[in-house]
Amino acid sequence: MRTKGVWLQGRLVKQMGSGLRILYLDILRVLSCIGVVGIHLSSNGWDVFPTASWQWQTLCAYNTVGTLGVAIFFMISGALYLDAARPVGAKHMLRKALHLTVLYYGWLVLYNLKELLAQRRSLQMADLQYLVDQVLRGEGGFHLWFLPSMVGLYLITPLLRPAFAKKQNCEYLLAGYILVVLVLPQWVSFSLPGAQTLQMIGSNFFWTFQSLNYTGYFVLGHYLHSWPLASRPRCRHPLAWSAGVTVVAMGATVALRGGCSLAAGCNVYLNNPLTLADFMACAGLWGLVQQLFPNGQSVWQTRLNLLARLSLGVYLLHPAVLDPLNDWLLSWRMDFPPLTTPVQVLLVVALCTAVTAVLRKIPVIRYLVS
Repeated sequence: MRTKGVWLQGRLVKQMGSGLRILYLDILRVLSCIGVVGIHLSSNGWDVFPTASWQWQTLCAYNTVGTLGVAIFFMISGALYLDAARPVGAKHMLRKALHLTVLYYGWLVLYNLKELLAQRRSLQMADLQYLVDQVLRGEGGFHLWFLPSMVGLYLITPLLRPAFAKKQNCEYLLAGYILVVLVLPQWVSFSLPGAQTLQMIGSNFFWTFQSLNYTGYFVLGHYLHSWPLASRPRCRHPLAWSAGVTVVAMGATVALRGGCSLAAGCNVYLNNPLTLADFMACAGLWGLVQQLFPNGQSVWQTRLNLLARLSLGVYLLHPAVLDPLNDWLLSWRMDFPPLTTPVQVLLVVALCTAVTAVLRKIPVIRYLVS
């Protein structure tokens, strides 16, 4: 069993070093992209249905599952860039950070400009001043927060790589992350026993570590990629463990958000994967896909590689595609949300994928979607 685990890890390292893509990471990237689109599409019906209705709870469940995609995007980057076997230097990460920074401000300009042009009047100096102000304050692109968050992680990656080259260091960080970032804030939010004491302590100490945010997911991706369940002699049935954790944790987080909505309506628990249940669901889903899809050469793998490369463009473009279709999609979605919502998500993803593929063939423009 030990030999099999070492062989699996060595195989992944060899593929990364040779420049080949890793199948299960591409699958996770595609699923995460679908999930992110699902977040924004499902939330469009919240003000139409009462929170106690089965339609609203259905949209909430889809939104909850889609939220996992946000965290998994961070995990994928951690798996790729924290691996000590991957030849990644400080200059490379600086270029990646610079590229995402350009994308961030470039798309902020485009989305704010789109809103100004939608008013169907000629642009004046006041409009240009408004545009600059919006861009400098980072407003106008609600989904673009992911880019500066990733820029921060990319900039500190050269420091994180040697620190988390050892398994024990990763486990130490993840244990602290679970306690300080995931468990304690939720404990206080739900006013559980001792919450007032924790809140008093947290204002002076614990909440300082909230700046970690998605760093735990970044390290978790590296940890599960470098030391998969299949490489652990004590884990005799990694596929069953992964499936079980995924189902239980995902069910818990859906129930949590559904229950919170009944008590307080739309609140902070929606669109927020910084909970223990979400963390466990992401870990379980990661392990499940990792076990089910070992690398191999086939036609469908090549197509998945292409879809994964287009996922960034889909993420950047999808609000622009959703805006003009919102009214039509909402009227259609009201018929039967359990069926119409996933169908609409796949249609929007397919449309954005096609547009991204076209834009990638245009000089200069292709840098905005890749």
